[in-house]
Amino acid sequence: MISRNLQIAVLLLIFAALCMGFYAVYLKHRAEELGGNEPLSEMAPPVSGRSGEADLWLADDSDGTVRERAVQVTLPAEPAMRAQQALHTLLAGYAEKGSTHPLPAGSDVRGVYLVDQTSAVVDFSRVLAEKHRSGIQAEQLTVFSIVQTLSTALPRITRVKFLVDGQERPTLAGHVDIEDWIDVAAVAQAVRALDAK
Repeated sequence: MISRNLQIAVLLLIFAALCMGFYAVYLKHRAEELGGNEPLSEMAPPVSGRSGEADLWLADDSDGTVRERAVQVTLPAEPAMRAQQALHTLLAGYAEKGSTHPLPAGSDVRGVYLVDQTSAVVDFSRVLAEKHRSGIQAEQLTVFSIVQTLSTALPRITRVKFLVDGQERPTLAGHVDIEDWIDVAAVAQAVRALDAK
């Protein structure tokens, strides 16, 4: 026969397990109410390297232009990592309050990959595409800004491919085609045309 103390202990353990289960369900529902079902932005690892100047191409919605501006950042020695850090800095600036071209918080670069000396693939977080403002000009300025910043960091590239969360996507947010390779020279020409207006 099982002792009374053992029976009480088993009942207490079963009761505690049930309470923890109910509490876990409560926490899950509470997190969903507070937006916990949103993807968490990945933490960027600390960047090692020298502090230096990076040329970012910043979009401005007020006049529809993309202009170059030098900023101080820590730049890794490896070219793809240096380009990724420049794009990370660019997108972080766009997510700040008062940005001239606001992008959703959590927009980031997951990686920059050099296919060869002239081709680069950039993988973005899905937040950038899923929560980007819809509209041809807004999307176009984002693409132009990213391609120009990338081509400044990697001067030998002639084409860029965008991925979102590791997958190809037909458009950025419904308007601008990102399924094919983007011609760097064509983007540079379009940016000059915007500035000449």
